[in-house]
Amino acid sequence: MEYTSQVPTKRRFYVMVENFRYGPYTLETLQLYISSGEISRNCQVCEEGSNLWIPLSSMVEFQHAPVKAPPPPPTPVAINTRQLRKQMRELSNIPRSQAVPVGPVRKQASKQSFAARLRRFLKGE
Repeated sequence: MEYTSQVPTKRRFYVMVENFRYGPYTLETLQLYISSGEISRNCQVCEEGSNLWIPLSSMVEFQHAPVKAPPPPPTPVAINTRQLRKQMRELSNIPRSQAVPVGPVRKQASKQSFAARLRRFLKGE
C-alpha cells in the first residue's frame, strides 16, 4: 500500500478594485487588507482557477470581518487670545505700501453717493 501525504493548499483569490485585478491573495492577506481599510467588502473577488466574480461581502469567511474604524474627529485648538491680539497689533503697524490685501478690495463709497443711494431707496426707485 502506498501512502501519499496531501498537503491542503490554501485558497487564493483575485481582487477587483476600481477595474484593476490584484492578487492572488490568501484569505489571511485579504483579512488584513479589509481590517486596514485598503479594500472594502464591496469589491469583487474571484477564486484562483474560477471565472466567477462575487462580492467579497457574500463570502462566509468575511461576513464578520472587523472593519477599520473611522479616524477620530480633530482635536479643537485652543486660541491664545493674548498672542492673537499681539499679532494683530503688529500687523496693524505695517505701512499700507507693504500691506497685502487678503480679500476683494472695494472702493469706499463717498458720503455723497451713499446719500444719493439712500434717497433713491427711500423714494422706492
